[in-house]
Amino acid sequence: MFSTDPQGRLVYGPFTHYQLPRLVYVIHDDGKGNAECPTHVEFARKQGDTDGDGFGPPQFHRPLYRLRWPGETSGTNYSNQVPGNIIDTWPDPVPKGRYAYVDYKGAWLPLETVLHHWNGIDPLPEGVQYHAAVNGMADIPVAGLPAIRVAQVLDTRFALDQQALATLRYLKWQAETLRDCPFFQGFDTNIRETLYGLQHEAVRLFFYLLADYRYDAENRWWDRGMSRFVWQRLATYLHWVGRTGCGCYAELSHIEPAEGIRPDVVADEMQDVLTQIKQHRHGYLAEEPFVEGPSIEVEDG
Repeated sequence: MFSTDPQGRLVYGPFTHYQLPRLVYVIHDDGKGNAECPTHVEFARKQGDTDGDGFGPPQFHRPLYRLRWPGETSGTNYSNQVPGNIIDTWPDPVPKGRYAYVDYKGAWLPLETVLHHWNGIDPLPEGVQYHAAVNGMADIPVAGLPAIRVAQVLDTRFALDQQALATLRYLKWQAETLRDCPFFQGFDTNIRETLYGLQHEAVRLFFYLLADYRYDAENRWWDRGMSRFVWQRLATYLHWVGRTGCGCYAELSHIEPAEGIRPDVVADEMQDVLTQIKQHRHGYLAEEPFVEGPSIEVEDG
């Protein structure tokens, strides 16, 4: 997952290959030897509190899905290790004195070790933040998106019918194929970026549609607790991290400006997001971003 380029800069593999997250079944052990059985959930309306849980009979069932984000691994291989020689270029999220025995030029440092000693103040590279979050290694903000909001995105489950699933797969295909569309090349920057609006819209529609199918297990119905217009923006923001310029994350996810959403919803459910991503962006752009640099010496061989 992690490597360094010839200039000694950190490279995170999933950011070099453009992909949207995949929809996969939520699985469970059915107790009959099927350890990976797809989960189906029931939809039932509240009938008052007169019997049991207060729900009436199930009205229908749907298979339950989750998003598998690029970079998500089983954690059983070397994917969670960071090249040791990159550590010395970081602002000091890891007390280097504790690793005096490590030959940074040739060693690999487990990401769990980095996170264990991280002081929680100095920023880690965005690739490290993202990888730690999607693999459940730490409750951690990602590119300024608060940790609790990252968790809201990653923990959401979806009850999809076949029409929704087919449409989502089509939008994912559109977004990924339009990313490097050869017809958009050769134009000046303004025209090229405007044409890429097709790709940006396919991404937005993917998360827009997905947000409408969030399942609320407690109420056994569609999730209407947090505005779907908020959720889709949070998920779209997480998607763009590392896949475009840092200054574009909020714009492409329609977090800033938050158009098409009521001001009271922005104030109640997005103010923390707006505040923290602004702080992240301004801090990130004010200095040389260490995830891309500065360079370090790399020994031959």
